[in-house]
Amino acid sequence: GVQSLDFAPSSSALELGERQHVLATAGGDSLIKLWLVSQLEDGVAVRAALTLELHGGGASCVRWAAALLAAAGADHAARVWTVEPRARRAQLLAVVSVGSAGGVLARDDEEGTAPCFWNEEGVRRWLRDCISRVPGAELRRNEETFLTQRCQQMEVTGSMLLSTPVDTLLQTFGFDVNNAEESSEAAELVRMREELQWLQAPAPSYQQEVSAPHWLRCPLSHRLLREPVFAADGYTYECGNILDWFLAAGAAVSPVSGRRLLSSSLQLNYALRDQLRDFLRS
Repeated sequence: GVQSLDFAPSSSALELGERQHVLATAGGDSLIKLWLVSQLEDGVAVRAALTLELHGGGASCVRWAAALLAAAGADHAARVWTVEPRARRAQLLAVVSVGSAGGVLARDDEEGTAPCFWNEEGVRRWLRDCISRVPGAELRRNEETFLTQRCQQMEVTGSMLLSTPVDTLLQTFGFDVNNAEESSEAAELVRMREELQWLQAPAPSYQQEVSAPHWLRCPLSHRLLREPVFAADGYTYECGNILDWFLAAGAAVSPVSGRRLLSSSLQLNYALRDQLRDFLRS
C-alpha cells in the first residue's frame, strides 16, 4: 500500500501550468510514482507520469523541495532526484546512507547497481559474512584480523566497494593480484574477487526477472532475490524486504504465519545465494 505522499510545492519550478500539480507516492512495492493532477472545470484529472524504483525493500517516505524529490526506503538509504514530470524524466543525483555514523554520500551509477552504501562498520560485517566466515571456507583468525585491520586503515566504505575497480580493491586489501596463482592466499583472493564482482554486478535483466524459478524469488516482493537471508521462521527473504516487514510490524513477526518470532536475527542463505548466482550467469 501507499506509505507516504506529497504534492510538489511549486508548479512553476516543474514548468507546469497554474492548474497542474505533481503528486508523489511511496509504496511498499519499492516504487515511487509521480502523478500529474490537473484541475478541470468539472473535476480533477489524474494520470501517471513517471515511476522510480528503490532497491532492497519498500519506500517509506517521499518529500518535495522545488524540483528536487527525496525518498527514503527500507535499505536505510535516502535518494534525491531532479524531476521533469512533463518530459517524464528524472535523474538520480545522490544516495546517502542514513541511520549510521559515517554514512557516505555518493552518486548511484546509470547501470542500476543495487546500492550498498555502508560505512566502515558495514564493510567489516560484509567481510565477516561473505569472506572470512563462509561455511566450509572459514579463514584463520589471524587472516580475518588482517583483512579487518586493512579495511580500517584504508577507511574502506560501501561506496568504494561499488565504484573502485576490483583489482584496485584487492590490492587495497593486501592481495598480490600479479602473482595470484603462486600466492598462499589464492583461494581467499578468488573468493574476494567473486564477492566484489557480485556487488558491482548490474541489476538483473527483465528476461531474468520473468524467467526466474519461484524458489529464487522473495515471498514478500515476488522478485528475484539478491541477498537471501534466513529468518527465524525458517523461510528465506530478501534482506531489505524482511527488515522492512519487521519495521512496519513493529516487531519480528513472520510474514508467512503471522506469529511472533523468537529472534529478529537474519543469516545469509549461502546455498540459495550460490544457486542465484548460477542462474544469473547461465
